[in-house]
Amino acid sequence: MSSAIGIDYGDSRIGIAVSDRMGLVATPRCVIDGKKSLNDVCKAIGDIYKRELCDAVVIGYPLNMDGSSGNHG
Repeated sequence: MSSAIGIDYGDSRIGIAVSDRMGLVATPRCVIDGKKSLNDVCKAIGDIYKRELCDAVVIGYPLNMDGSSGNHG
């Protein structure tokens, strides 16, 4: 099996988690400053992806507590 990197995108912070090789449990790895440039954010995510030997990317869809879309962009 292979691991996946999970991206929890937000305007202020971007949470990063990586799954185990079975794909059953994701463990938080870091938080990236969402105010950085897109290039810096992509580089940081790419570095983690390579370091963790991930084979897939999962991007979360932001929702507010009431279920409405939390996507402001």
